[in-house]
Amino acid sequence: MRHPHSANRLKVQSLRPALAAAAILFTASWSFGAKAQQDCRPIRFPPGHSAAVVTGMAPASGRNSAAEILCYSLAVGDGQNATIRLESGHNVAISIPDIGDARDGFEFVTRRGTYELHVFQLFPGGTTEPFRISVKVAD
Repeated sequence: MRHPHSANRLKVQSLRPALAAAAILFTASWSFGAKAQQDCRPIRFPPGHSAAVVTGMAPASGRNSAAEILCYSLAVGDGQNATIRLESGHNVAISIPDIGDARDGFEFVTRRGTYELHVFQLFPGGTTEPFRISVKVAD
């Protein structure tokens, strides 16, 4: 004979993975949301060009400190093709909220607005790491 509360116990146990996943997503969006409140450096294309290069030093703290994630902004029109590539940088990753997380490259069709590129070391290291990112936007 089944225990009268076993069905409830099963439901609670099956919800635990979903609740854990929701907590992780909330934490991730909160950390990027905190970054969005800070000023991002705009990526500007030279006159007559549709490409630019971003260089810098990724802080050693990785993603452990939202204040140390480097932020760049990219203003685009609707329906453009964006290509963003990490050209150099050991242990460096790029995240673009609502597009992808912790990658070395992106290709996507834009919606009119401003995208943020968050640059950081994937695994916290002992030193800063130089990086070079190419950014292209074409109609």
